[in-house]
Amino acid sequence: MSNTVWNRAKTNLPVGTIIDDKYRVREVTEKVIILARIASGKTVRVSRKMVESTHARLIAGETLTKQASAPKGGISFTIAVEAGVVAALGSLIRYQPGPNGRGGVFVRSRAGGAIPSFKQVRAG
Repeated sequence: MSNTVWNRAKTNLPVGTIIDDKYRVREVTEKVIILARIASGKTVRVSRKMVESTHARLIAGETLTKQASAPKGGISFTIAVEAGVVAALGSLIRYQPGPNGRGGVFVRSRAGGAIPSFKQVRAG
């Protein structure tokens, strides 16, 4: 199953894809998706292991705290990495805002709908 999740992630994020108007997919390999911050060009790595383990946690029923490290119940404290994982998982994950728009969490998407907090735009 994990190979299917990673293949879907690679399909969701081809080179050139822009995530949340801030990050561009620079490279996609069998082990990593490399994102570059549009403003600075600095890169971050989104590993296959992180995408697959996040998916497994969602399947197990966990809710994942926004902008928190995995040991603290989130995906990653690094916003760029979190955005990459969420975009890679596509319709398998959704953001659920907290009260007053604060303290939201990521949950497994049962309906497979859009991700309201992250937008993907395919570069021409």
